[in-house]
Amino acid sequence: MMYIENIKLAIRSLKTNLLRSLLTILIIMVGITALVGILTAIDTILYSLNDNFSNIGSNSFKVRPAYENIRSNDHGDRKRIGSEISFREADQFKEKFHYPGAKVSVFSNYFNDATVKFQNLKTNPNMQIMGIDDNFVEISKLDIENGRYFNSTEQNEGLHKVVLGNGIYKTLFKDKKPIR
Repeated sequence: MMYIENIKLAIRSLKTNLLRSLLTILIIMVGITALVGILTAIDTILYSLNDNFSNIGSNSFKVRPAYENIRSNDHGDRKRIGSEISFREADQFKEKFHYPGAKVSVFSNYFNDATVKFQNLKTNPNMQIMGIDDNFVEISKLDIENGRYFNSTEQNEGLHKVVLGNGIYKTLFKDKKPIR
């Protein structure tokens, strides 16, 4: 019996103070929504940072010639300070560098704005073409979604093979199956 009287009293109180009740409910809803939004944003930022740092590989670094930016006539140009690192020098470093658990990869960017074509299809002119070695995929923490990476025979004999990114594969080879 007490419960019914308490419920009736609560309903009467809500009716008499309707504006105050609505404002209180609205403030609680906005507060909970803001709290959930802030926590979601923080989790998203943390995930993004962890994902980006894991993609570059832990304890990794790149060796390349130094550049300096030159500003003249409102154009930002880059000038190489050091000399280029030849493939022979990079390969010698790879062979001489021995540290337990460490791996060295030699790679080169050939084009940053390439268009890849297959039959009558082509990609946007923003594809990156690289020459890589056997350690690059592991060091760069790249995932191969479909197919496989080079095997040792293909790597050692320099056979003409290619690893395509997922975007190129979906654009040009939708119905084709990758080699496994």
